[in-house]
This record gives sequence, C-alpha cells and structure tokens, in this order.
Amino acid sequence: HTSRAIKCHYQSVKGLVAEYNKCQESMKKLRGHQGIPQNALIPPSINMKGLFSLDVDNDIWQDISLADDEFDSDVPPWLGDEMVRNGI
Repeated sequence: HTSRAIKCHYQSVKGLVAEYNKCQESMKKLRGHQGIPQNALIPPSINMKGLFSLDVDNDIWQDISLADDEFDSDVPPWLGDEMVRNGI
C-alpha cells in the first residue's frame, strides 16, 4: 500500500520539492541584501534521493523557525536539551 501511494504521488512531491528548493535558493541569494540580515536562518534544501526513506534524525525534521521574534529566544528544550530528547 505504501509503495503504491508513493508511486502515485511521486511527481507531485517532486514538483513541490523543486519549488521549495527554488525558494530556498532565492532566500540564500537575498540574505544580506534588501534588508534581510546576513545571519538570517535559511532552511536546508531537500534532496529527492532518499526522501521517502527518511529517519527521525534527518535535517528535514528540524524546526529552525523563520520568525524574526524568535532569534533572541532560547532553544526549545525538545531541540537543545539532551535529557529531554532522550526522554522523548
């Protein structure tokens, strides 16, 4: 069932990944220009190879948050506290 669903939606997902990566590249080019801070966080690109076999430690699951008001806040415990991560 899973393999059939992946095959059915593969082209749609591939298109979305391409669109996402295009936006990500645009963000990288704009960083440091047009009022965008040089230290602005840019999400990583998505590699289609192996996308459907991701494990829980893959970078795609990282919540880096793009909200400006969160740059000065502490890292959430589930992301930065090893004891909390081990308890999850």
